[in-house]
Amino acid sequence: MQALVKFGLSKGLRMLPEGIFNIDIAQFQGNRIDLSDFKSLITLPMSIGGLTNLTSLDLTRCFNLEYLPDTISHCYRLADLKLESCCNL
Repeated sequence: MQALVKFGLSKGLRMLPEGIFNIDIAQFQGNRIDLSDFKSLITLPMSIGGLTNLTSLDLTRCFNLEYLPDTISHCYRLADLKLESCCNL
């Protein structure tokens, strides 16, 4: 079973802290990140690109999400990107 990373952050955040994904990749056990229902989120930090083993990213119901950073293309294993109800993309 794949590990899921959930963040204990306020879902009212407009932006995630830039360094939130600057973690030791060798210790990153999760390959799925759930940011669903972060309704005020506008974008993801550039550091998301460092998560090269990320396979699933759930951004469902991030209604205010306007764009994804170019660095997301560095997430080579990303196969499941959920963008349901992200109407501002």
